[in-house]
Formats: sequence, structure tokens, C-alpha cells
Amino acid sequence: MTDLEQLTHALEQEQQARREAERLAAQTAAELARVQQALQQEMAEQARENSVLREDISAHEQIEERLRKSEEALLEAQELGNLGRWELSMADLSLQWSPQLFRQFGLDPQASPPAGGDFFSYIHPDDLCLAQEGIQQSLSQGYSSFELRIVRPDGAIRHLHTTVKVENGASGEPERVFGTSLDVTELRRTEDQLQKSEERFTLAMHGMNEGIWDWNLLTNEVYLSPQWKALIGYQDHELENTFENFTAPAHPEDKQRIKTLVWGSVASQPTNLSYECRMKHRTGQWRHVMVRCRLVYNQQGELIRLVGASSDVTQRVQAEQKLFSTIDQLKILNKISLSFNSVSEDFEKPIQEALQLIGQHIEASRVYIFENSSDGVFTSNTFEWCNTGISPQIDYLQNIPYSVLPHFRKQLKKEGLVYPNAEELPQALKTHLLKQSSRSLIIMPLYLQDELAGFVGLDDCLQQRQWEATDIDLLDTFSNLLGNIFERQQAEYRLLQSEEKYRSLVDNLSEVIFQTDENNCLIFLNPAWQEITGYSPEECLGQPLSSYILAQDRAEFVALRQLLHEHKIDFCRQVLRIRVKGGGVRYLEFFARLIENKWGQAVGLSGTLADVTDQQLTNEKLIKARDGAEKASQAKAQFLSIMSHEIRTPLNAMLGISQLLIRQKPRPDQEDNLRLLIFSGENLLSLINDILDFNKIEAGKIALEQTAFDLHKLCHGLQKALSLKADERNISLQLQIEEGVPARVTGDATRLTQILNNLLDNAIKFTPKGTVTLRVQLQELQEQEVQLAFSVSDTGIGIPADSLEQIFDTFTQAHPSSSTKYGGTGLGLAIVKRLLELLGSQITVESQQGEGSTFYFALRFALPAAEEAMEIPYLAFKEPPSQRIQQASLLLVEDNPLNMLVLVQFFEAWGVTPDVADNGLQALEKLQKQHYDLVLMDLHMPELDGMQTVKRIRKDLALADLPVIALTANARPGIRQQVIDAGMTDYISKPFEPEDLYRKVLKYLPQAKAPLAPPPLPLPLPQPAETAAVRFSLNKLYRQSNNNQEFVDRMVRLFIKTCEEQRIAFKDALQQGDAPRVRDIAHRLKPNIDLFEVRCQHSSIRRLELMELSELQTPEGWSMAEGLVHCLEEITGQLQKWVDEQSPTPSVS
Repeated sequence: MTDLEQLTHALEQEQQARREAERLAAQTAAELARVQQALQQEMAEQARENSVLREDISAHEQIEERLRKSEEALLEAQELGNLGRWELSMADLSLQWSPQLFRQFGLDPQASPPAGGDFFSYIHPDDLCLAQEGIQQSLSQGYSSFELRIVRPDGAIRHLHTTVKVENGASGEPERVFGTSLDVTELRRTEDQLQKSEERFTLAMHGMNEGIWDWNLLTNEVYLSPQWKALIGYQDHELENTFENFTAPAHPEDKQRIKTLVWGSVASQPTNLSYECRMKHRTGQWRHVMVRCRLVYNQQGELIRLVGASSDVTQRVQAEQKLFSTIDQLKILNKISLSFNSVSEDFEKPIQEALQLIGQHIEASRVYIFENSSDGVFTSNTFEWCNTGISPQIDYLQNIPYSVLPHFRKQLKKEGLVYPNAEELPQALKTHLLKQSSRSLIIMPLYLQDELAGFVGLDDCLQQRQWEATDIDLLDTFSNLLGNIFERQQAEYRLLQSEEKYRSLVDNLSEVIFQTDENNCLIFLNPAWQEITGYSPEECLGQPLSSYILAQDRAEFVALRQLLHEHKIDFCRQVLRIRVKGGGVRYLEFFARLIENKWGQAVGLSGTLADVTDQQLTNEKLIKARDGAEKASQAKAQFLSIMSHEIRTPLNAMLGISQLLIRQKPRPDQEDNLRLLIFSGENLLSLINDILDFNKIEAGKIALEQTAFDLHKLCHGLQKALSLKADERNISLQLQIEEGVPARVTGDATRLTQILNNLLDNAIKFTPKGTVTLRVQLQELQEQEVQLAFSVSDTGIGIPADSLEQIFDTFTQAHPSSSTKYGGTGLGLAIVKRLLELLGSQITVESQQGEGSTFYFALRFALPAAEEAMEIPYLAFKEPPSQRIQQASLLLVEDNPLNMLVLVQFFEAWGVTPDVADNGLQALEKLQKQHYDLVLMDLHMPELDGMQTVKRIRKDLALADLPVIALTANARPGIRQQVIDAGMTDYISKPFEPEDLYRKVLKYLPQAKAPLAPPPLPLPLPQPAETAAVRFSLNKLYRQSNNNQEFVDRMVRLFIKTCEEQRIAFKDALQQGDAPRVRDIAHRLKPNIDLFEVRCQHSSIRRLELMELSELQTPEGWSMAEGLVHCLEEITGQLQKWVDEQSPTPSVS
């Protein structure tokens, strides 16, 4: 059932209920009136009869008979009207109730009627006052009528309409009080239901937001709901419900259409009709209304009633109109766009047709285009369309200067011009642009490459016009299309010029440009092809390119094509031989790339062919020459090797005998001769060594290494090694390492040592007295690498200015007498220069003759990857450490048990036993329970890492100033700032020197000052004999523990336990494909692998630590991980065997 049908049905039920209620009320009122009239007549008759009785006693019997009949009639009337009657005699206060009254009160008719207080107990509490007021009114006025509610003994509530009358005696005092009671409960219930029905009906109409109307064709009565009146702007009380008010708002054009629709359909007796019409609003606007109505017929099939609902659909209709207009505009724009795209050169006709389409659609008088001059100073009307009756203006609107149109250009650029009333235009525009009367206009800017190139406009010369937004959008979009067309014209013109330019370049290139199709047949060749091969392009097009390649090289060409097709690389390069006209052969260098269509399918090759015949022949000659040179170099190397062996053998004997003789205290003249002999022999030995080194460099047999080393130790070692020689010459050998130079770097320590040794040795050699200084300075520090500057300066004899460029040549010295006086070969600096060139650097020199020299060079080193291995320095000291550190309370936070053990041993050697925690959470608990002077904390820990732990520590005001030193294996730049920002006091990098840790700890102990130097280091430790183990080494443990066997045993047992646990966890993580867990376990294994020098897995650990899940799941990743598991199993077994061998064998009695 539709909403309209539901409303109609509800309306019919409501009206039916209303009519029934009115019928019951009328019937009840009529009965009441009839009973009251009968009662009044009876009372009058009784009064008359009483009068007659007093006058004529003889008629008493007749009167009694009539009275009896009258009473019977009255009782019958009361019974029919359900009218209860009661009477109270004031003489004896006797009370009489009619049977109907007993029924109304729900009481037994055989019982006595309630009197006094009993009667009032049946009255509803809320109506007691009303009853009392009615009785008082009857006593004072003789009569009263009111309605009240009673409560029956069963709890039922009944509504009674009561009348009370008082009859006075001769004395004027009341003789009796009597009255009637009519039960109107059903009437009140019907009225209540009717009110609720009306409320529901009203709510339904308001909820649907529709106006309801009802037209009775028989009576011409009309009902118009408040919502219907609101549709046309009226309130309910402002518009009466009349047929004229119902039909007057309809649009004149719609009235006849509606009449025809309704009466034309009556013959088929439809029950429902719907239509749209226009209704005039109170404001004068026309609103679009949707009407749905129900037609009601009588039994003869005649239309007797129309009931309907009307709703405002103006917004929908306007949206539809706008949509249809937009669709029409899109069709126009699409047609214009297709027209523009279908031509490539002459756009005049499509533009003119576009102006006509726009003008006719908008019903404009004139549509036009203005284009600016190249300098933007003038604008001219270049295209125009005029509607019927409109005169063209294009001839009068040429070369208009913008200077006469103030502010026009600025306003045009901003938003265009839209004037419904052209009279509001500035006078300058009306004078220069509107040569004929224009009532309304739109002008939109025309842009070309973001520059104003003119404008597009339209006029209405017939009327002022409120332009629709769709009209403005249409003209604006057309302007954009037009700008694209003009840009396309310019681009095509530039492209044509570019094609001519590049065609000229291609035709004049010395290289061949070629292109093939998917079958390898040539489809393009430039003239250079003929110059190289002798074949004209015309006779070769359509032929396979491979047919011109020498048969011996065709396989290489096929391989080149396969490489391009299979690997989709950008281009390939190959030198092939081409057969030329006349039988010759030329070497051509191919640069080829794959041509693909938009679906990624290969459709041919393109590229260049360069004639490299001369270069190829030259290269062949060079190869032959190189081969000859290499053979000669090999012969030279072999000769030098033999010569070195032949010279060293007798030279070794000569020097040995000379040294033995000089120890036997020879005569002074003999000692001089022997020392001269030793000096000459050592010079000869140095010459041989330099020649061999230089030969290796020239032969390219020097392989550079990239290993991590301690730069500071290297420099100190050189200083110590050369100090004896410097002391013999009474020279001070100094070392200056600038602060900030990292201790550990990655590079070729051997070649750096050789370079510095040569430079320092030269400086000592050519310095009679004074100082020789080695300086290392920081030049540049980046995330993963560092650049250091090295210099060696002396206060020696210096180098003449004219010899500065020659001293790096082979077998060349600055002074002709240098070789005789100082010895040497002249190869030392040449070797330094060549080595630095191999390392990507160069050497420079500054020198003043007689004052000294300085040699400079710079090298770039990689910073080593983070090392968790804590290469603990020596744990024993010859002298006791400071009492300050012995009395300190320290907390060490480290999750790795191996690192924990060696650190505890380290501090115990200094006389202090630190408290320990396995992770950040344990550390926080200990800090709450005990006071510590200083905390050393690892950064990488489970549950709570070092960074997060220190942040929590700093939140506790009691711990805000507690020194916390980070232990980190991350040596990259920037780590210091990161740990400081997190809340650390300082940090120290692993592995660290004992001096660094010693000073760092004492520096931050409360009220402590570090001594000038830490406890001295022990002498070099003896190396233990090699064990049978092949996968590990205990040398580092022995060295770090100063050969402490107990410490080594504890470390090995702890490693076996830890390694087995981590091996099982690692294997489980592999099986579950848990890449983050694999990386974490690998990170924890690093210190153990490094401490026990398991070099076979050193690089694997580094890679696994950084490996992503996708990389881990590759065959290479699985193989690497499984190899590590296997290696750990093997190491565990070998270490356990070593432990068993260390245990004493029980004696057998």
C-alpha cells in the first residue's frame, strides 16, 4: 500500500470515527433531552395535579391512577436512556435510587443506596471538589449540571453526567433534592480515540513533509492541510479551505493539462494518478510540485472524491535542468574537441563552427575571439559569429591598445568579466569594445603557456540577462580548449622546425643511424651508411641487418639481440665486422637499444653504427706491444729476483762477518773501515729492497687490503721503531694526533706503514739536528667514512726549489752528493708517490733550503662496522689503581654473559667489584634499592634497551644527576650526539683502550679527579701453543687475561652454555621464518664469534644481522643461516673436547 493510500485510508477511518462519535453524542443528547423534558412535564403535571388535589379531593383516585401511569412512563424512559434517578427527602433524609443508578455504580439493586460519606467515597478523588461545587450551586440556585468520574468497587472508572434540582417548600426551605445521572463513558472514550487519531494523522502529515488535500466533488468542500498551504508560502490561518484557493495557485499552462489528465482517465476508473505541475508561491516564484492523488468512486462508478498529497520538487527539477544543460554543453564541447583534433593545420573553420555552436546553445547575439599582438600591447578581434539580425563588428575592433582599457587586463586575468547589465561596464570598455548596443556580456581570458594571449566573449544585444553558471563554465572551458589548440599549433610548428633541423643533423652525421623491425629488417638508414659501406640506403631497406655482418660475427650479433630481448636492458655495445661493397671489411661499433610498443612488446631495434676500423687496428697493434712489454717486464722481474738472490747471499755473509769483527774491539782504523763496510752494505741492501718494491708497483702486483686497524697504535709503533735511529742522530721524533681522529679505521695498514716509514726515515736521514714531526689531522667526518691529513715535517737541510718536481722521480735525489753522504737509492719518494696514487691520493711538498721540509698527503678511510665484541684490554696491572675507583659503587648493565664476565674481571683487576644487571628493567629495580656512584650501560639489550632505560632514569629527580656512561659498539659519527640526547652522560666505544675506560670512569666519579696517567699496561703477553681446534682460537682470551688460565676456563664454559642456547633459538627462528628474531640472535652472537676468533663466520654474522625477511628466504640466505648453525654445533663440540682435555685424568690405583 502506497503512502497516499495509507493516508487516504487513515483519513477515511478518522472521518468515519468522527461521524460515529457525533451520531452517539447526538443520540445521547436527544435521549437526555427527551428524558429531561418528560421529567419536567411529569413534575409540572404532578404540581398541577397536587393543586387540583387540594381543590378537588374527590378526584384523588383518578389522580393516583394517572400518577401511576406517569411513573411507569418515566421509569420506562429512564430504562431506555440508561438514565439513573435519585431523590433525597429533607424531612426524613430518606434516599431513593433507581435501578439504573445502581447499575451505573456497580452496586446490588437490593442493597440500600449509599448516603452521606459513603456516597462521596465512590467519587474519583480528583473530582470531589467538582461534585461539592455542583451541589452547592444547586442549593443556591436550585439547579446544577456537571460531569464527574466515579470509581466502582471493581476499580472501573465511569464518566457520569449529573443534574441536581432542589424543590423548596412553602416556607422556602428545601423539601426534597432530586436529580439524574447519565453514563457518558463510551462517548468520552470515542472522543479520546478521535483525538488520538487526529494527532497521529497530523504527525504523519508533518513527518512526510507533504501537503494533504481532500476535494469532495459532490459538495465542493475542500480540505487543505497546513503543509499544503506552507508549500506556497502561507500559514494555516492565512488561507481558507475553499475550492478557489485550491485551484488558483496552479500555473495557467498546467490547469488544462491536469483537467484533461484527470477527466480523461475517469472512464478507466484508475485509483491512483500522479503528475507534476507549477504552483505560484506567495513570493511570486513558480515552484515545481509533485502531486499524487487517489480517486474515489460511488457504486455507480462516478467520481465523487479526490484525495492527494503534494510535495515540493523544485530543487530536483532545477538539478535535472542543470544536468540536461550540462549534458548538452558536454556534447557541444565534445563535438568541438573532435573537430579540433580532426584537423592538423587549418583551424579557422573548426573555430568558426565552435563559435556558432556556443552562440546557438546559449542564445547569444554575438560570440567572438580577441588575440593579443606578439608584444602584448594590442588586441584584435580575429573570429566572430553573429546571430540573426546582429551586425558584425570584427572590422572595427582591430589593434586596440590595452593602454586605453585601464584595469581591463588585470580584471580579466583575475576572474574574467561577467556583466548581466552592460551599463555597469567602465566607459572605456563600452567605447572601445562595444561598437553596438550590448545589454549583457561574458568575457573569459585566453591563456597560452600561462601567458594572457587574448580573450573570448559573448554578448546579448536584446535584453539584460542573469547568466547561468553553466553559461560561464561553457565559455571558460571553450577558452581553455582554444588555448590548447593554439599551443598545439605552435608546438607543431616548432616540431616541424625541429624535424627539419634534426633531419639535417642526421643526414650530416658521420655515424650511421639505423632502425629495424621485429624481423630484423632495416627500415631506416641515414646517408652515412653509404659512405661507410658503399651501399645506398634504398637498396638495403627491407634487407636483414645480419646479412651485412661478417659470417664469423653473426653469432655475436644474435647474442646481442637476445640480451636486449631477454633482459630488457637500456642498450648494448658491441664491435662487429661489416661486409662493404667491393668485398672489403670494416669494423663498426654497434650501440643498439630495444624498441617496444605500448604493451611492452619488442618491435625492433634502433641505434648507431660508428666506423672504428682505424681504432681497432691501432688497438691490435697496442695489444701486441703490450704483450711484448709484459714479457719484457716478466723477464726483468725474473732478472731482479735472481739478481736479488745472488747479491743478498754474499752481502748477508759480508755484513754478518763485519758485525762480528766490530764486536771484537778492532783497532780504530779497522773499526772505521768496518763501519764504512757496514754502511755500504746496508745502503746496497736498501737499494735492493727499494728496487724490488718499485718493480712490484710497476708490475701492478700490489694488492690493496681493506681491514680494520688501530691507527693510533700504528703511529705510536712507527715512533717507537724509529726512535732509536733518531736518538743516534740526537733528533727529537714527535707524534701529534689531533683530537677527534678515530682510533679504528678500515684501510691498508701495510701500505700506510710503508709510506709513513719512508717519509720519516727520509726526514731523519736528512736532518742533522732538530726535530721530525708526524701529524695526523681530521679533515672530514661522514656517516661511514673519514678523511685524514698526514704530514711529516723536519728541520733538516731542505730541498732546492728547482728540485721539488724531480725528487719523486725514480733514482733521483735533491742533492747530487746525497747518495754519497746520506746513502739511499732515490726510490723511496717514488715508491711513496706510486703507493699514494694506488690509494687514490697524491703527495705534495713544501721546503725551504736550509730550514727543512714538510710532506703532505690525505687519505680516506672507511669506519669499521659496529663491533659488539669487547676486546678487553689487559686485566692485570703492575701497580695498584687509584683508591677512588676502589671505593666507588658501580653498576654494570650488560645482557651478554661473556661481555659481563670479562668486564667484571677487568674491574676486579682494578680493585672494585661492580654490581651487575642483565637488562634495563633489572637496572631500574637496583637503582631504586641502592645508591650507585656511576652506571655503565650497554645500548643493545632485550626488554628495555639502554636508550629507553636512561630516559626512565632521568625522569626520577633523585637520579637526574647520576653519571651514566654508554657502552656502544657503534663507532659511526653521530652516535655521541644520539646518546647524549637520550640522557647519557658520555659514551665509550667498544673495543676500548684501558686508558680510555680508566680515565672516563674516574672523570665522572663524584668529586674525583683522574690521575695524569692510568695504571701502566703489562708487558706483551706470551702466546699459548696452538691447540688442535681448527674453528676457533683462544689467543685473544689468553692475551686479554694475561695468561690467566682460570679466567679462560670460565669463559670457555660460559661460551659453550651460551652458544648452545643461542644455536637452538637461532634454529627455531629459522624454521619459523622470523627474520627480526634471526637478526637479533645474530647480533648477540657477534661478540662471541669475535672473542673466540671464529673467522669463518665473521662476515656471515654481519650480513645476517642486517638481512630482510625477503633476502633471508632466498637460497643464499638459507644457506648462510644453516652454515652458521652447523658452525656453532662444530665449535661447541670442539670447545667441549678442549675442556675435557684440560681436566686432570684420575689416577688408577
